[in-house]
Amino acid sequence: MTDSSQDAVILSELIPCKVPGKFIGRITLNSPRTLNSLSLDMIVGMREILHNWERDARVAMLFIDGCGEKAFCAGGDVKRIHGFIAHARASAADPVALCQVFFENEYRLDFAIHRYPKPIVVWGDGIVMGGGIGIMNGASHRIVTETTMMAMPEITIGLYPDVAASYFLPKMPGRIGLFLAMTAARVNGADALFVGLADHYLPRASKAKMLDALKSIRLDSGLADEITRVLSAHKVPHSPLKGRQKEIDSWMAGDDVETIYDRFQAMEPRDDDKLLTAARQTILRGSPSSLKIAFEQYRRSKGISLKAAFEQELVMSIQCCLHPDFPEGVRALLVDKDNAPKWSPGAVGEVSQVLVNEHFKAPWPHENPLSDL
Repeated sequence: MTDSSQDAVILSELIPCKVPGKFIGRITLNSPRTLNSLSLDMIVGMREILHNWERDARVAMLFIDGCGEKAFCAGGDVKRIHGFIAHARASAADPVALCQVFFENEYRLDFAIHRYPKPIVVWGDGIVMGGGIGIMNGASHRIVTETTMMAMPEITIGLYPDVAASYFLPKMPGRIGLFLAMTAARVNGADALFVGLADHYLPRASKAKMLDALKSIRLDSGLADEITRVLSAHKVPHSPLKGRQKEIDSWMAGDDVETIYDRFQAMEPRDDDKLLTAARQTILRGSPSSLKIAFEQYRRSKGISLKAAFEQELVMSIQCCLHPDFPEGVRALLVDKDNAPKWSPGAVGEVSQVLVNEHFKAPWPHENPLSDL
């Protein structure tokens, strides 16, 4: 899992720097057929490599990318989690333990990246969604390109934005974080820089040249600043999202989901406005429970610490596994692919605050498993 064989889900190598005896540790997500979606093996493999290279004095910095040209990482392997839930139900067992293995390992990986003592450069080219954003968001140097497409599409499968979204969505300008959470809106590389999901913009074609430059920089106490200098050579294009912030804030205004939902329902879809049309479609077709859970998550999370965000989200993720919409959404969109999820409750007005609050109640009689972060 952590070697360099072509059958491995994680490829790793040490790239020699110009400074003798020093290396760039490269990790490549190697599942292009699944758009490098994170399996448990990939998560565990990355944690192992990070742990080893943190203690290896030869490794000066890390570089993480994805195999293939389509995606850095399209998210977590929710089909596998669906299988955990189905297996537990078939055997009349509790799915908490099986689901916890995946989410706890994923969040520990993300947290480790956020707190890593060496610079981590992530090449966020192509599709970057869900769990891919979780890996990328904690890196010290996050690169996007002209092909980058980011989204948090969990609302469409009965889940909610996780991987520390509780921490980073409320930090975005205005109510854009809430908009991304409730609409699964897609953002490009320039938008990602505007909302704080990326640090640098480079053309896709410059990847090899950029790696050569990284190999040549000084490896002293100013390493992070030197990396920043190398990655800051290109002009950032205009962000379409930035130009529409006031409009988006007005769409998302209000203290309850019903107000926002009714506003989108009353809007006329427009062929010349793909952002609004797609957002409206997602809000009207997504899980009503997920809409209210994501809204409550955003409301509760302003000023939350990174550790508390992951603790909260582990609770929420396990609760989603215990409630019907998440397994039903994965079934409809990714397993049977009939694209006809039967949400329960089926309408926003039928989702009670009691149901929403259940998703924030710990399912364990003991302390949160991530309390040691």
